[in-house]
Amino acid sequence: MRRFYSYRPSLERLEERATPASVQLAGGHLIIRNPVGSLSVTHLGGGTFQVVDGATNVVVNGIGTSVNIFGSNLNDLIVFNANNPFGGRLLIHAGNGNDTVVTVGTVGGNAVVLPGLGNDVHTAANFTVGGNLTLADTGGINTFQMTGNVTVGGSFSATGYSVFRLNNSKLTVGNALTVSSPVSAVPLTFQGNTAAQLEVGGNWTVRGFAGADRILFAGTANVNGNTFWTLGDGTNQVSLTPATASTLAGNLYLKTGVGDDRVLLNGDLTIGGEATVDLDFGTNLLRFGLAGNLQANGNWRINVGNGLGNNLLSGAGTTLYGNVTITQGNGNGNSTTLNQAPAGTLTFRGGNGSGTTLTLNAGEVTINARFGNSFAPGSNLLDLSGGLTALRGLVQGSNFPQANILNQGLALLQDIRLIGFPS
Repeated sequence: MRRFYSYRPSLERLEERATPASVQLAGGHLIIRNPVGSLSVTHLGGGTFQVVDGATNVVVNGIGTSVNIFGSNLNDLIVFNANNPFGGRLLIHAGNGNDTVVTVGTVGGNAVVLPGLGNDVHTAANFTVGGNLTLADTGGINTFQMTGNVTVGGSFSATGYSVFRLNNSKLTVGNALTVSSPVSAVPLTFQGNTAAQLEVGGNWTVRGFAGADRILFAGTANVNGNTFWTLGDGTNQVSLTPATASTLAGNLYLKTGVGDDRVLLNGDLTIGGEATVDLDFGTNLLRFGLAGNLQANGNWRINVGNGLGNNLLSGAGTTLYGNVTITQGNGNGNSTTLNQAPAGTLTFRGGNGSGTTLTLNAGEVTINARFGNSFAPGSNLLDLSGGLTALRGLVQGSNFPQANILNQGLALLQDIRLIGFPS
């Protein structure tokens, strides 16, 4: 015969203080309000919690549904410890002030952390959430950091955070991971060092709104869904350089705002779907496949806004199985260099201005290219002298023929139509 056990909620006061925090029990829910000084909430096992702050020390029994912690509007320190796993839900509403929240152990249901206004820090150390993990901060310069592994069975959303750091730790998310900065001029930094590991079952989304946003990830990343990175205006920096073989199984979409942006995609990285890189107005730099082996299974689209000295470079370690489309905006001194030939067609559009250079250094390339208009002699350069084997397709230069230069080298011009270039 199956036996059923139940817990009778009870509260045992261990020490009398003058102004204790409010500790309430209601139908399997634990509710804690207005802690005095630092607050520690520890699951002792079996639905029994110990609550300790600067004015009280109590043990509460019969908690199986949820733990709800409401801080003050002071600079709170709230530590939740469930090294003895707790099967219910967790809510921490720290209130306003420069709060510090520490979460440790296992929560079987959903977990929500709301730090409030102020410069807040949330540290997660060997923290497991069976459901969804939601972090939402409404203002300030806020940090989420990991000092141990974090596992989320559902989705993980962190909104309003300026720093999201998982150095020396592994983050595993069963569904989607979404990280966004405050909707203000506070920049976002998403950071993982070479010892960091990221496993995402759904989409990986990072959003910055304004300022010098940074995505700096040098660890191992495996994402089953799509990857969406959108950064605001400012001097943004993106560096995805996996320490070991990594896979973005879906599409990659990267968009930056106005500013001088730097994008580096390196290491042993496979992009399973299509890749789109959209860089706005500025002096932008894009590097991919310079070290390791970058493999792109789908099409690539690279759009660069108007600006001076935009520079695109793919390394010899790049394998491009689809078509590649590159669109340069108007401006002077813009250059594109491919050190590996795409398996599909290369479509190139150069903007108006002088000093536009397209350099093809390896393999056989099928091309559809059109340079922008310029009246300065020697403005547009098609350079094939670095090792290209053969070129076929269509290349159209400026309407002013003296602006166009072809440096053929040893490349074979095969089934090629050159318009506006001197024969």
